[in-house]
Amino acid sequence: MKKLKNKIETLTQKGKNVYIVPSRGGFKYIFINFTLFLISLSYANNMALLITFLMVAYLILQMLDVHRIILESLFENCLITDDFAESQNTGLIHFKNQLPQNFRHIKMELILEDKSKVETEVIKKINETTLQFKILSELRGAYTISKIKIYTRGGSNLFYVWRYFDFKSVYYIYPKKSYSHFESKNSNDPALFNLTEEEFSHHTPYVKGQNANRIDWKVFARKDQLYWKKHIDYSSKTISISFTNQKGSVEEKLQNMSFLIEKHFKAGNSWKIVLPTKSIAANKGIKHYKESMESISEF
Repeated sequence: MKKLKNKIETLTQKGKNVYIVPSRGGFKYIFINFTLFLISLSYANNMALLITFLMVAYLILQMLDVHRIILESLFENCLITDDFAESQNTGLIHFKNQLPQNFRHIKMELILEDKSKVETEVIKKINETTLQFKILSELRGAYTISKIKIYTRGGSNLFYVWRYFDFKSVYYIYPKKSYSHFESKNSNDPALFNLTEEEFSHHTPYVKGQNANRIDWKVFARKDQLYWKKHIDYSSKTISISFTNQKGSVEEKLQNMSFLIEKHFKAGNSWKIVLPTKSIAANKGIKHYKESMESISEF
């Protein structure tokens, strides 16, 4: 049954019509109704015949209802926000017309260019034409959508109705933000450590006029001399976030890089990305942040 369903859906992806077939429960319902009909004819039982006709009427009403749900669900646009793998990745789907009252039965699937499918789950209704949905995938990567599939089984689950809409878009799921602190051969590379924007470097004798907040009073208590804490300011330096300098498996290395990109972006630093297959020149800002995250997502 599942193989037959997948074959039917593959054949119908080229069209934009509304398609409807009985579900597994629908086939059982039809079989029971037909069996009851044969029995009622054999025994000339009018009551049983009446029940079979009522069951057929109910089946037709349910078929018309689920067909109407999809027929009236005219897709207009879909917006998916790029986010991290550990986050609840959500999107918005907009329809041209007002959603039917039983919109909760509407389901959606993203059909990718490679013919694979990404399941979603409707979370809530935003307004009369917009639904918010959750993407049921936690794998990092670049996802290229070719079609949107809208489908339903209705409340009775007797029929399976679907249709496809052409929609070209790409969204990214960034690697999780994770960091492994370790000693590096290149101790001068600030991208390999869990840094703040400014970090302690060494002591220098205090000179009048310098910021008194940086006087190391612990040293003064030991040596009875004023020493000033010199810090390294990384905000004006280019930081290299290199794949080969990270620790662990491929996914762990990408998670480390994801953490560092996010960290230095928030700190306002400038960084460059070095992957085995590509490099991104040093820069800063939201555009560079997105480009960096996208490069490690699709690696």
